[in-house]
Amino acid sequence: MVPMLYGITLTTRNPGGPTSAKAGVNQVFVNPQLGARRTATTVAHELRAHALRYLLGYRFLHELRMTGSGSQYFATWDPKGPVNREGWAAEAEALRNFDPFLSPD
Repeated sequence: MVPMLYGITLTTRNPGGPTSAKAGVNQVFVNPQLGARRTATTVAHELRAHALRYLLGYRFLHELRMTGSGSQYFATWDPKGPVNREGWAAEAEALRNFDPFLSPD
């Protein structure tokens, strides 16, 4: 089973990863199949943890750490990484401010 992609931020420079197809343009994409609550948290995460950090010149890619033992190792998100902490904080703030009864108009 392939995990669902909620959103992605494409920047004009992304070492080892996908970059924006438009020169000088940073892009944020959000999966259109998400519900309103997940869309809100995804937009907050992508804008605050990735796009804003990129524009400010900070690290903007998720930090990974290797976990496991013996010959079984796998990468997980590092809970102490500043990008990961910023993303989780942005999602929590979006949930605190989410109003399911607010009209999207």
